[in-house]
Amino acid sequence: MTTPRASDPHCRFAEPARRAAWHTYLTLTCDLLPALDSDPADTGRTGACLTQVISRILIWAPAWGPPGAVLAAATYTAQRLHRDGDHLHLARLLRVLARRLFSLSSGRTGRPRPRPT
Repeated sequence: MTTPRASDPHCRFAEPARRAAWHTYLTLTCDLLPALDSDPADTGRTGACLTQVISRILIWAPAWGPPGAVLAAATYTAQRLHRDGDHLHLARLLRVLARRLFSLSSGRTGRPRPRPT
């Protein structure tokens, strides 16, 4: 028996996993990125928000299937970039994560759509 994934529309975990992706997206775009983009960067707020985002990603990654595994792997790079003070590349990485989280929250996983006949 396989583990149910949120990408399966009949899975009872699909809706909570989509909500978790949405809340993580909101934390990232409304709190973390603005703190990172401020001049100078608010490192205390950035660290706290980054911890929240990483925690949610690591908790929900199994429910998100393969995209979750990619997001979980990217969190380690985000931690390293934050620790090294590389705010420019951290912001770029977080914007990519935000797009993926939005796709997960909307139910779009990047699969090609069938062409109309």
